[in-house]
Amino acid sequence: MAEQDPGPARAESRWRAWRTEALDSLPPLSEGPPLAALLVRMPGRVRLTLVLRLFAFDAASVGILVRDLAAFYRDPHLRLPAPEASFLDFARREERRTGRARREAEAYWAARVPDLPGPPDLPLAAGGAPAGSASFRRHGWTLSAERSRRLRGRAHARGLSVNAVLCSAYAGALALFSGGQDTFTLTVLASRRPAAPGHAEVVGNYGTTVALAVPA
Repeated sequence: MAEQDPGPARAESRWRAWRTEALDSLPPLSEGPPLAALLVRMPGRVRLTLVLRLFAFDAASVGILVRDLAAFYRDPHLRLPAPEASFLDFARREERRTGRARREAEAYWAARVPDLPGPPDLPLAAGGAPAGSASFRRHGWTLSAERSRRLRGRAHARGLSVNAVLCSAYAGALALFSGGQDTFTLTVLASRRPAAPGHAEVVGNYGTTVALAVPA
């Protein structure tokens, strides 16, 4: 979708409004592509916004997509070779390699469903919020390089990965603010293998989800 506005202020306003509603602009997975683009032409520059469903893209795929877009921007006549393999090839190979283990895992978690904890009973703001008006806000915090090295060193000294430590901290925070409840989350595990022939340039979701139950 292209958008052209005569003035920078109006273009900026329209872009911000579209970005807020971007997720709702994508069709259901069964009815349309899992991505959309907005091109806003502003005086002296062009702004391109991409919206992707991460159900269909892993982090490496986003990098491939952005890299190729930049290459086509520099050379509109560029012709890239087709990948040697397809995502369907990967899916079929994974089914042959892990099909039995996956079915055993599905049966294990299906049997545990009745006993798994529900959503955390997190506190609400004073006065609560009207039904249907909930919204999400992202908060970020960055560790200094020194603290990051110390965290990694302490984790490795105990045989833990940094991701495992962060998952535990996340579950602990949920338990703390929900009255000490057990927690159940789904985490994403990357499964794109660098050595897999022909898959270095394929776009797709090479990740899988791992269920994680954490007692309070």
